[in-house]
Amino acid sequence: MKVLNYLPRNMHFGPQKATSIDLCVYQQSLKSEHEVLVVCDEIEEPFKGIPVRMLKKGSRGERLRQLEEIVSKFQPDLIVVQQHGPTAHKVAGLFNYVPVLLHRHNFENDYKLSWFKTWRHRRRYQGLQGLIFVSETCKNAFEALHPNLNLPLYTVFNGIDSSLWQHDKEKKNKVIFVGRIEPHKNALPAAQAMAKFLSLMPDWSASLIGPFSGPEDYVSRVKEVVDSCDRLFLEKELPHEEIKMRLEESKISLICSESESFCLVAIESFAAGSAVVSTANGALPETIGNAGIFLRNLNVDEITASLLEMVENTACYADLGRQKVRNYDLKTTAKRLDEVYRKSKA
Repeated sequence: MKVLNYLPRNMHFGPQKATSIDLCVYQQSLKSEHEVLVVCDEIEEPFKGIPVRMLKKGSRGERLRQLEEIVSKFQPDLIVVQQHGPTAHKVAGLFNYVPVLLHRHNFENDYKLSWFKTWRHRRRYQGLQGLIFVSETCKNAFEALHPNLNLPLYTVFNGIDSSLWQHDKEKKNKVIFVGRIEPHKNALPAAQAMAKFLSLMPDWSASLIGPFSGPEDYVSRVKEVVDSCDRLFLEKELPHEEIKMRLEESKISLICSESESFCLVAIESFAAGSAVVSTANGALPETIGNAGIFLRNLNVDEITASLLEMVENTACYADLGRQKVRNYDLKTTAKRLDEVYRKSKA
């Protein structure tokens, strides 16, 4: 079976700046039993190991014309559009002779939708063969927003190949925050709490790693906090392989997101042997289960107290994380995804 995996704009299907969506598509495509072709934005160094066709920059119409040529040559049995509903709608209309799935990696922002926009979204979905969600929480939220939508809805967790991670690597007394430096990820209270934690723990250090995607004044405030603490560090962007090494050497992984539809960083932390302190929003309780300490709120004192609590329990929670990550074994999740692909082709 031939599957075309289409990544819309603002993705980066390469090791230097990959988003969590790029990483999941790459890892699952590597393990797929099907013949997978990934179509993505043109970049200098795409991931290796699977066929890739890159689209040159242009308008949506120009990109779709390029996609037409690729589809004509590849002749896929199924097209999977990642993340973007309007793009999936356009693709389904353009290639009505090929089944089209939409793979959603986040929640639909229902609080922003008027009745008209809700109706328009439902109309877009009707042309699809089905939708895939990365968690039950995400799927349930979608069903609540669009009841009685007569389409197959599937849940397939994002997977990880734990064999590529060193969970037993010697750990440093270090807290790590991996995520965009923006309000949604609550990088500022995370930085403030890490600085306060370090004032109480002189033999520890901490780092925030992620792109500066928040407003300039917000990023500046995070930088000010970091500059005020000599054992707190901020790095704008690192290749995923470098982030992997940082997680493997850190005892504690801190997640402060407003909401997550899955959270790849959590399962990567499990695979790295890092103990997780996290908010309990969105699908984080589903993803993490009993393998982490949950924050009751995002008060700096609460985050600091939870980090201090985790210092005394890192070994216990790291062990729970190693058990939990088995639920996200890449072979299992890729097999589940392949099954969904087969059903959708039929």
